[in-house]
Amino acid sequence: MKTLILFVFVFATASVYAEPPAPTPEQVAEWVVLSKPVNLSANKVKRGERLTWGDTVWVYGYSAKKETLYTFVISLYKAGTLYGKNRSEMEKRIGEQAEKFAELAKKSPDQETEKMAKYVRIETRPDGRKVYFTVTGFGPGGAGFGGFTTIGQYDLLLEEITDSEDGLSKDQKLKNPAQPTKELPDILKQFEQYIISAK
Repeated sequence: MKTLILFVFVFATASVYAEPPAPTPEQVAEWVVLSKPVNLSANKVKRGERLTWGDTVWVYGYSAKKETLYTFVISLYKAGTLYGKNRSEMEKRIGEQAEKFAELAKKSPDQETEKMAKYVRIETRPDGRKVYFTVTGFGPGGAGFGGFTTIGQYDLLLEEITDSEDGLSKDQKLKNPAQPTKELPDILKQFEQYIISAK
């Protein structure tokens, strides 16, 4: 009888503290809404910087290399650990950059400044929670944009990475690759709702 009670207690405790699973490729495809159907696959990230950015729960990359140039990296960390001691400084820097790009977009609106104002900004959710968006990479090989926030026990990070296919000949490049029809902030909202619903 004692063994049974212990088993029930351990099972109940494990259930209460179970981490939310990573979203499926089908769920991510619904969030992103690509311009045409693709077969996204989910690959668990097992090495690299993202695993050192905080107390990692899981990190997954979602891609379809032969169908789209976009990869979405979705990461979950224990709350308060993402970027460690650099978090407040990073939030401050994003705030300063967001103000600068917003001002530039007003003074001399052009495609580049408007794009930067769109990708570097801070949103405030109805509950007062801040969501930070920034450029995570930019260069000849492609570009990366990301957004992060904290919900309850977790820090959430979403990155959208684009491969520019530089260095490939015209006949090697993807023909009519699928494009996301949702903006990064809208996709992150879906990820946030997923984590909220998983509580």
